[in-house]
Amino acid sequence: MAKLTDMPVEVLRRVAYYVKCKDYDLTLKSASRICRYLTPVFQEGLFTKVHLDDRFRSFPVTNKFYSMIRTSPHIIKYIQSFSVSLLHEDLVVYVLSNASGIKKLQFREDDEKSNTYVPRRNAYKTETRTAIVSALEKFPLTEVHLHRVSPPLSLLTVLETQEP
Repeated sequence: MAKLTDMPVEVLRRVAYYVKCKDYDLTLKSASRICRYLTPVFQEGLFTKVHLDDRFRSFPVTNKFYSMIRTSPHIIKYIQSFSVSLLHEDLVVYVLSNASGIKKLQFREDDEKSNTYVPRRNAYKTETRTAIVSALEKFPLTEVHLHRVSPPLSLLTVLETQEP
C-alpha cells in the first residue's frame, strides 16, 4: 500500500497550490500539521504572501509573526509578497536581510492602533534604510508600494557619510 511519504514533494506542492476554499489559510495551516513530511510543503503556500496589518485586529499579529520567524527562520525563504508598517523597523530589517525571493514590497507609515497617518520624516534607522536599498538591488521586484511614506526618498537615503 502506498504511503503519503512516497508521493513526490512536487506533486504535494501542486496540491497545496490548487487548494482553493473559503478558509484557504486555515486549510493550509491544518494540512501543515498533519505530519512532518507535509509541513514545509504547506508552509510554502501559507507564507508566500505576508500582509501584516494590526489596525483592525484585537491581537498583535505583527509581533506574533516576528516571534515565529525568529524561531523558524526557514519560513522567510517562502515570502514572495511582503506588506508591513514601517513602524516595525526591526521586523523589516530582519525579513529583508534574510529573504531570498521577494517580488512585491509594500510599506505603510500608519499608526497601527488608530489607523492615522504618522509621518516619520527621516526618522528611520540607518539599518532600515540600508535593508530597503539592498532589497531594491537584490530582489527581482515586480512591485514596490510606499503608502503614506513621507517623503518617500527619505526612506531610500542612506548615510551621506558612507564611502563610495
